Amino acid sequence: MAKSRNRLFADLVKTFYTGTGEEVAQTIRSKKKKRVDTTTKTVIDNVPAASVSAITFYISAEKNFDHHFTIISAVQKSSNDCDYSEFGTIITNASLADFEVRINSDDFELLATPTENNVDFKVTRIIVR
Repeated sequence: MAKSRNRLFADLVKTFYTGTGEEVAQTIRSKKKKRVDTTTKTVIDNVPAASVSAITFYISAEKNFDHHFTIISAVQKSSNDCDYSEFGTIITNASLADFEVRINSDDFELLATPTENNVDFKVTRIIVR
């Protein structure tokens, strides 16, 4: 018997938060922290594109008491191109960065262009193989 979409989503959420469940074979969860000391475009996370069907980045940017949270989902369009969508953005006070996703040298790259120096980024990603 096939699982409903709601059950599949519930299992994925469980896997994301606990790292257990049958979807672990198809889903990889990873966390990364990085401080960016400049306002130039910087790669804040990357993963080999060959191992990715789709990817979702959960991004938290912080500086002092300012917070910027957003979600970006991306799918591979070709061996050197992808489509992505940013959603679920929450900003306190002011935006801390602009984001983009690209495929470069066979890697999915998450790039941030901070609006200020010394922004701390935390990235959690879910990879669907």
